[in-house]
Amino acid sequence: MDTSRWSDLSKGHVVEDPAKACAQAWPTTRLFWLVALARAADRAVLPLACGASADFREEAYLPVPRGGALLFVRSRHLVRWVEAVLPAIGNATPFVLATGDPEATDYTLPEGVLSPALVRRILAHPSLRGWWATNANHPRVHRLPLGIDFHSSALSGRVQPDLKVKHLLRPRSLYSPQEMPDAQEEKLLAVSRALPAPHDRPRHLAWADFHFE
Repeated sequence: MDTSRWSDLSKGHVVEDPAKACAQAWPTTRLFWLVALARAADRAVLPLACGASADFREEAYLPVPRGGALLFVRSRHLVRWVEAVLPAIGNATPFVLATGDPEATDYTLPEGVLSPALVRRILAHPSLRGWWATNANHPRVHRLPLGIDFHSSALSGRVQPDLKVKHLLRPRSLYSPQEMPDAQEEKLLAVSRALPAPHDRPRHLAWADFHFE
């Protein structure tokens, strides 16, 4: 399996287990992120899947269940989806569209990847019941959160690339192992469960760890 897109020792990325570095192997989580949304959809191409599974395929979206469906479309596939799949969706087949997985987190959707004409074409479809997108910038497209970043640690472990003396004071920060999304989620939920009730917490405090980077 080619793991070149994840293995980059110059940036500190280490793939411990290539089988775990594929979205096909990741279990569904309770907390929101785009891969969990794609798994929950009735029709989707899974983001961050390995090999051809991540490529656009008409058969991944068709046929759309006649009783209604949630369709997740990777933003980089939107143009081909509009051209190949949208015309095949019947006028009596209701669907909800969710789009995400942009090339970068500062991309805006849909107008960052679609022409105004293609945006209008989607919005004009009589079976569309709603359209959600990450970083939505259109008045008729609802905003969808990016969600939690479970994928970075699932794709690879990470060695601290720019070692400094302060990192020696926190040895565990020198290497973060590759970890499946459900294990990461359980750690977050354990922290949440251990927190005092909201009314018992100190007020006007903000917690952050970016100053350790």
